[in-house]
Amino acid sequence: MEDQIEDEEEETTNYTLMSTHELYKRFTLDFLVLHGKLLTKIGMETFPELCSQTLHQYASLIGRENCPLTTSVFTQILAITMFSVQHCSSDGVGDENVRTQQQEHAVQFALDLFGLTVERCTQLLSEKVKDASSLIVPEARVLVMAVKLFADWLSCHTNSWMPPPDQLHPELGPCPDMWKLFANFSNTVKAIDCLGCPLFTHTPAANSRPVVLYEEKELAGYVPLLALPQDVVFTPVNVNLDDASDAKRLCRLRFFADFICGLDPPVLAVNGKTDLYYSVAPRPTISERDDDKQGSDISALRRRKRELEIQVQQRQLLEKNALQVVEKQTCRDIELEIRPTYLVPDTNGFIDYLDKIKALVQARKYTIVVPLVVINELDGLSKTASDPNDISAEHAQWVQRRAAASVQYIESIIEQGQRNVKVMTSQGNYLDTLEFRTEERHGQSCNDDVILSCCLHFCDDKAKDFMPKDADAPIRLKREVVLLTDDRNLRVKAHTRNVPVKDTLSFCRWVKINA
Repeated sequence: MEDQIEDEEEETTNYTLMSTHELYKRFTLDFLVLHGKLLTKIGMETFPELCSQTLHQYASLIGRENCPLTTSVFTQILAITMFSVQHCSSDGVGDENVRTQQQEHAVQFALDLFGLTVERCTQLLSEKVKDASSLIVPEARVLVMAVKLFADWLSCHTNSWMPPPDQLHPELGPCPDMWKLFANFSNTVKAIDCLGCPLFTHTPAANSRPVVLYEEKELAGYVPLLALPQDVVFTPVNVNLDDASDAKRLCRLRFFADFICGLDPPVLAVNGKTDLYYSVAPRPTISERDDDKQGSDISALRRRKRELEIQVQQRQLLEKNALQVVEKQTCRDIELEIRPTYLVPDTNGFIDYLDKIKALVQARKYTIVVPLVVINELDGLSKTASDPNDISAEHAQWVQRRAAASVQYIESIIEQGQRNVKVMTSQGNYLDTLEFRTEERHGQSCNDDVILSCCLHFCDDKAKDFMPKDADAPIRLKREVVLLTDDRNLRVKAHTRNVPVKDTLSFCRWVKINA
């Protein structure tokens, strides 16, 4: 028995010394025996070792210069692998959140096969110098087809491989970090320029022809891929059909990369600064792999632990991306384009500058918006009794008189139906009468916040309207409202919310209105 194990280890290390023909024969035999074990559930005790041996043979085959795996052979390999996963899934326990041991092994083999294919394809796309007449190097064309077919299947059956299993022990190998490899592959594909191979989905013109892929014809109606949307794509007749097929596959792979970024939880993410993909799928430790041998309860706990780790990583990723966006925007200047149409005076504005406000009303150039809370403040000040012995009694009486005059003026204007004077509630509604002056507060802690909220009703900012196309250009906001106040705290709050603010005297001088 020990001699047999040593012979197998020696054969594994000598795959590179085998002839391509001999290695291909061994891989074909072991691949079929492997899936026979999955379908019959016989001899599963030796499945991990056979799986490792088959994967090593596959990696050695696709790593050779003259790879014997043609487009037809790749299609057959992937079709058998998809069928095994689906067959093992149909024998499950009826719960979509639970996978049987056979299903775990089948999915693990499929994902490892995918990882090895992605790794070799990335290597070819990065190292080989492409011909000027082709979109990608000819050596990588078959592997791109295989990766695209794998991606199609994965996008149709996310519940079958999420969360990713991990059944192969690292001592057996190979254990490719599939999502890290696919992130590198996606970045390589993203850099390929497909502008020379235009594709369109609208009604074909007379000088165009459809782009139908080989794998689409061969696997049409194949059950594991029935959920895949069939997109009809056309290309001009002067474009090489092989390049158009490659362009269609690359577009599909770019879509798949974005698709798995949006999974819950995601396995890929995009760096906000570099715009490159990177893996966020956790790699299980050796101890976690060993726990699978202890029983289904430990395996379920390990899977739950992995899900929680992914959720934590996702939350950290969102926080990191949010910080990157904030850092990117904090250095940008903000310009306010002010074209005053609405003026919002505060309580002190009426008490100190009632004559100026009357002049602004009579000018009929602006709409004076009086917050209801200002009227209530003025009404309260007009009824406050002062102590005759108080040192500031004289000032209090002056404030009382000015507040009463302001309330009387506002009431008379509203009764006359002056069209350029409006009374606004904290919810942004206009009042036609002042018979009812009470209102409920909704979140505003003080009167200044209510006054500011009235101004914000005229600041309807939409990112698509004010965000400049140039990343270094300042943000330009348009404003039609001006807050009239001398209150320092209220002015600071207005500045933080990008609300234009002026004291009444300065604004009147600016618009050349004299009382």
